[in-house]
Amino acid sequence: MPGAMPAPTVHERILALVAAYPYQVHVHAPVRTVDDAAEVVPELVVDLVKTIAFRIDGTPGIVLAAVAAHAAVDYKKLAHACGRNRRALRLMGAAEVESELGFEVGGLGPFPIAPAIRVVVDQDVLRQARLRCGAGLRTRTLEMRPADLVHATAARVAPIAKITSD
Repeated sequence: MPGAMPAPTVHERILALVAAYPYQVHVHAPVRTVDDAAEVVPELVVDLVKTIAFRIDGTPGIVLAAVAAHAAVDYKKLAHACGRNRRALRLMGAAEVESELGFEVGGLGPFPIAPAIRVVVDQDVLRQARLRCGAGLRTRTLEMRPADLVHATAARVAPIAKITSD
């Protein structure tokens, strides 16, 4: 249709979600993993939060789980936080996240950019003064206060990180 506005990008939708809160967007060389980020933009890995996408069997829903970059998601704890059985969670692959959700590989962040997306943030993330996370593009990192992220995204806060012994 002539004159129709293009749909907003995932990055633009994220910025609209957090517009009422103080935030900063860092522009950098492309990264695909936390290890890439540590090598390419090590200053941005401090307080980095990684996001992992899961399908929930029997629902159209997707859960975005956010944990500290060095942590792993405890699937059983995440399932409990979602009110589901562990067997109901299915890890989404990078290609699925990119094609179905629109986040570039390396740019996944804890943002419910569609109605069927829920966000669960690990409780330890709230202890940080700030967090940095994917902002839809592999060349952008968003920085904001954890409490503001939780409020902006209506995230559930729960103990979902795997406890490891060193």
